[in-house]
Amino acid sequence: MSQLPAIVDNHQLPQANARLDGSLRLATMTGPTLAGWILNQWGPLFNWSCVCVIFLCSVISLAKLTVPKHTSPWKQSFSWAHQFRTGLIEFYQQKVVWWLSMFLAVVQFGVGVLMALSLPYVTHELQGTSTTYGWFIACFPLGYFIGTHLLSHFSAASLRVKMLGANVIGGLTFIGLAISQHIQVALVFELIAGISAPFFHVHAITLFQRVVPQKKLAQLLSLRLLLIRCTMPLGTLLGGFLGEYWGIRPTLSLVGILIMVVSLSGILLPYFRFLHVLGESSTHPLPRKPLSK
Repeated sequence: MSQLPAIVDNHQLPQANARLDGSLRLATMTGPTLAGWILNQWGPLFNWSCVCVIFLCSVISLAKLTVPKHTSPWKQSFSWAHQFRTGLIEFYQQKVVWWLSMFLAVVQFGVGVLMALSLPYVTHELQGTSTTYGWFIACFPLGYFIGTHLLSHFSAASLRVKMLGANVIGGLTFIGLAISQHIQVALVFELIAGISAPFFHVHAITLFQRVVPQKKLAQLLSLRLLLIRCTMPLGTLLGGFLGEYWGIRPTLSLVGILIMVVSLSGILLPYFRFLHVLGESSTHPLPRKPLSK
């Protein structure tokens, strides 16, 4: 994703990110199903051959891409620790990058909780089977794929309300799962959660690409990914603990309320008005947060 701004025009970034992210979610949903079907029909040798051919096609496609080179490459190499420390400072100084990452961390924490509780929720709370659990797991990426196609029908006006409002809807789906008594209702809530999710994720990654300099984009996106990889396991750990000792439904309700409160704070508090000015045509540099001494 760090090279995407160098490949497509600035005004096409939301659509490009939506297609890329939606394709990844669709592959996540259909990949295991197709692999299992191919494995059952023709065996592991043909299955691995298909995987090798797909990887080869990907390599050929990537080799044909022409990415503009930086006119001012780095003249001096730095240690990994120095680059990591510099990236953290830059990450904190970028006001939009910092706060979008904090909102994202809360959402990913909730995703981690749901990952830990989804199986006992479907099988014990809803008396479902392995088949219904598969449906439950597939509903979110299916909804996400649908949501990425709906993005193009909404303008970039009131970006803060759209992004954080999608998170509020996501929090409501957690509460909906907590009170659901039928698997069909739970599937609908998961589908709604998937449809609303790209309205935050796609716009957030687009803002990253627009406000961060190209030469630092990969570095800051790596830190963003590190934040996701840290908060999601934390949610999984706490979700399993709270689900066992406090109950699955109260835990889901608590996570939903947490996501809603954080997201509503971003919508209602005047401090976060800076997200309003970053519409689709915004290319201005970001305000920086002063470092504390």
